[in-house]
Amino acid sequence: MKYSFELKELDELERVLSSLLVRRDSQAENVLCHIVRKMSDDDKKTIIQMLAERNTAMAASVSVRINISREQQSDLFENVLARGRSNEIKLYVDRLFVHRLGFSRMIGALRKYEASCTKGVYFASYYLGASRNISEAKRQEVKDLFQRVKLRIAGGESD
Repeated sequence: MKYSFELKELDELERVLSSLLVRRDSQAENVLCHIVRKMSDDDKKTIIQMLAERNTAMAASVSVRINISREQQSDLFENVLARGRSNEIKLYVDRLFVHRLGFSRMIGALRKYEASCTKGVYFASYYLGASRNISEAKRQEVKDLFQRVKLRIAGGESD
C-alpha cells in the first residue's frame, strides 16, 4: 500500500494493523485511530475498507473515531449497501451513520440505491427503522421504504 505520510508512521500502522487483525485490543485500536486521523481522506477510506474485509466490527468502530468527511461517509455507506452484507450494514448503521452521517443523507442514499442495491437497502432500512435515535415520523418514512424494497425483493427484482 502507498500512503501519503511518513515511513515511521507507516511502520507503526502496519504493526498495529497486524496486531489488531489477529486479536482486537482497545489500546492498539486507540493507536490505530491516532495514526489514521492524520491521514488524507482517501487513505482513511482505504484503511476502513481494508479493515472491513477482515473485521467488520473493528472497521465500523474505527470509522466513527477517525473524523472522516461527510463525502467519505457517503462513499462508505454506498460501498456497504453495494456489498449487501447484513452484519456489516447493521454495524455501520448503528455505529456510524445514525450518529455522524445524519438521517436525511442516509434516507437520500437509501432512496438513490433502492433499485440498484436492493438487498443492502433492505437491511439498512430494517436496521435504521429499529434505531431508537429517530423520531416516529422518520421511522415511518424508513418503514415505508422497507416495505417497498421488501415487495421488490419478493417480486424477484433484487440485485
